[in-house]
Amino acid sequence: MVVAGALFGAGVVEPPNALAASSDVYLVVVSGDKAVDIVASHFESQDVEVVAELTRAVDMVSAVLTPEQLADIRQRPGVRSVEPDELITTETVQTISSSRSDDNWGLDRIDQKTGTLDQRFHYLDTAGGAGVDVYVVDTGLRATHSEFVGRVGTGYFVPNVTDPETGEVYNLPSPEDDCGHGTHVAGIAAGTKYGVAKRATVIPVKIFPGGSAAICDRGTSVTAFTQGIDWILANRSRARPAVANLSLGLSSESAALNTAIQNLAAVMPVVVAAGNDGNLSTTAGYISAGTDSTRITRKSPACTADKLGIRGVLTVAATGGLAGDDNAPTFDGFDKEARYSNHGPCVDIFAPGTDIKSAWPVADNVDQRNPDVFPNNYSDNGTLKRSGTSMASPFVAGAAAILLQQFPTETPGGLTARILANATRDAVTLVPRAGVGAASPNLLLYVCGLDCMPSTPTAPKNVVLTRGARTEINVSWEAPESDGGAAITGYTATATPAAGPGVTCASVAPTLSCKLTGLAAGTSYSVTVTATNATGTGTTSTAKSLTPGAAPASPGTPAGATGNSEVRVTWTAPADDGGLAITKYTVTSTPEGKTCSPVGAELVCTVTGLSPGTAYTFAVTATNDAGSATSLTSATVVPVLPWEYVPAFVAVTPANRRVDLEWSEARVLGAAPAGYFTGYEVKDAKGAVVCVTTGLKCSIGQLTNASKASFTVAATTLGDKSQVAASNEVLVGGVRQLGNVMPRKASALLSKIATTNSKGKVTWRALSGGCRIVGKVLTAPSKGTSCRLRVSVAKAGAFPAQTLTVVIGLR
Repeated sequence: MVVAGALFGAGVVEPPNALAASSDVYLVVVSGDKAVDIVASHFESQDVEVVAELTRAVDMVSAVLTPEQLADIRQRPGVRSVEPDELITTETVQTISSSRSDDNWGLDRIDQKTGTLDQRFHYLDTAGGAGVDVYVVDTGLRATHSEFVGRVGTGYFVPNVTDPETGEVYNLPSPEDDCGHGTHVAGIAAGTKYGVAKRATVIPVKIFPGGSAAICDRGTSVTAFTQGIDWILANRSRARPAVANLSLGLSSESAALNTAIQNLAAVMPVVVAAGNDGNLSTTAGYISAGTDSTRITRKSPACTADKLGIRGVLTVAATGGLAGDDNAPTFDGFDKEARYSNHGPCVDIFAPGTDIKSAWPVADNVDQRNPDVFPNNYSDNGTLKRSGTSMASPFVAGAAAILLQQFPTETPGGLTARILANATRDAVTLVPRAGVGAASPNLLLYVCGLDCMPSTPTAPKNVVLTRGARTEINVSWEAPESDGGAAITGYTATATPAAGPGVTCASVAPTLSCKLTGLAAGTSYSVTVTATNATGTGTTSTAKSLTPGAAPASPGTPAGATGNSEVRVTWTAPADDGGLAITKYTVTSTPEGKTCSPVGAELVCTVTGLSPGTAYTFAVTATNDAGSATSLTSATVVPVLPWEYVPAFVAVTPANRRVDLEWSEARVLGAAPAGYFTGYEVKDAKGAVVCVTTGLKCSIGQLTNASKASFTVAATTLGDKSQVAASNEVLVGGVRQLGNVMPRKASALLSKIATTNSKGKVTWRALSGGCRIVGKVLTAPSKGTSCRLRVSVAKAGAFPAQTLTVVIGLR
């Protein structure tokens, strides 16, 4: 198969006039995703049949257009190019009468430098392309074939293929191969027995309709091809390396196809067949970047790649020359250029292409080349020998898969350069052709050069970074997966900051560690490790980042402020953060280990859930990426419960050399633990404690009669004291009421109603209520509820004159 302008070669010989020059299916290439939507919407508004819309491989709309619609769309802004869709075909006409062997002779040839075959294919079982995806863009795949057991990934098929010449639409039901070509190509690239990369995963991308010889011979369209590439770009695994094989072709330039190839080659190497238009007598099959498309039947996308500066694409010509009549050629040597092969400076490399045995989707005992017999004869063990550059191309794709296992991060351009660098030079006997330009480069694929000859090591694995001293990073790693076939002699670790020079350290194998010194604390470094052997320095490890520095100094000693079952703790920042930002502060209580951490860089937080009345100390730990440091402990702090009621004096009664006090009960909010409430504390006017009690009364004695006295009372808990209540000032030993109730009509001595320690003259007077005073006796009235009296005491000695209003309740 051959793709020109953006693809390269063909897997089989195709008839000179297989492609139509014009069609009513056109490829409208636009600028950007939005332009695709605009053009598609415009077409739909005009009842134009849209075949496909693409935005990955190429921004394009494929549609069936009338001449008027075609003229209209060419004039619209954002349209880069409009071209007719074309047929892409796959067709086999080479029949070889001389069998090479029961196995694929091409495998025997590509693993050695000389042309004398040893009937062996040398390969490392661990290096057969494991972990690599091989995309086969072709006629599909017999996924259950014994050549691919356990190594077929989820593929894709273009649901509908529109023939660009006839307009007929073919419905593709699955990626299953109903033409055979795709299975054969995949078997060469990655078959278990006949393939190069025996451990690679095959992913079929079916773009050709099939089911009959007529349909298989007819081919597919550029639209279907770009849909297949679009699917690869959208669904490839970015975690796995991959290679694409394209064994197909068309006869003229295609801007859409050019763009699709360019985008695919940007993410994976692309291997294509050079084409099968060569012969001995004319210049047919000559491909170069300057070739006029009217001179040849096939063009190579490699030529387009050359003109566009695209790397990562290899065009493969075929060896296994043919002798005799064109209608019945015979095999004519392993290292002779196949005369059917396209040739010229756009070819990159040769690989075996004639009489190649590989997997086939139908049994060996039927007319295997006729897709009409496929439906009733599918087999998982069928094989067939075919010839063409379509067979040469997958040899190189398989070699690329093996190489990608060893160098999974290699760029497409770097990968193809490795293949060319390892090729055997001047091994191919080129066909002498008169009247053509430069010959094909004489390079023959050499696979053992990828596996068996020493190369640089792969990247060291599992790099681990730890901080050492303030300006140091300790680096350790595991040995690479592969030493490249030569003993590793040493390793180099490189630390690179965002700006400024890097720092390196080295170790001699087998030591797997070294220390980076002289770094700037607080500066982030990206650290990579490489391994070196006799061939050179290998690929770089995955970068790891670390900022050197030390643990911080201790924070300042914290201080605590008590609250409701909580303590608010404050502190100062460490004098030295170790060169690294403090990432966290943690306050921890003793006892109970309760903690809190501030938001951001604040230097305060509140420890909650503490036990009221328990004595706590607190310490603060500052943490950065290098470690932690803890402060000294705080002074003792006792969390408390808030007061619901505070005490208040309800009676302050002077007596002989004493004062009797009584107050209301205090209470805290919440459930106080046992023993939390400790009682009441009474102080005199000088602030001296004169009474401590758990009750609500206290008698303050040893006072001096005629002196004035006042007091305060406060409730106390294990860690708190309520608001102070103050009494009124009283006269010690002064006049005071003794009785406050008597029966109606009853009589009582006035000395039982009020008394004083003063020697002054006492005078009584009834004020209201009906009580009568006769001499030293008080008589209550027969009715009423109370009566008021006034007692006056004249000044005497130290006692001043005194007056007291007495209220007597009646009952």
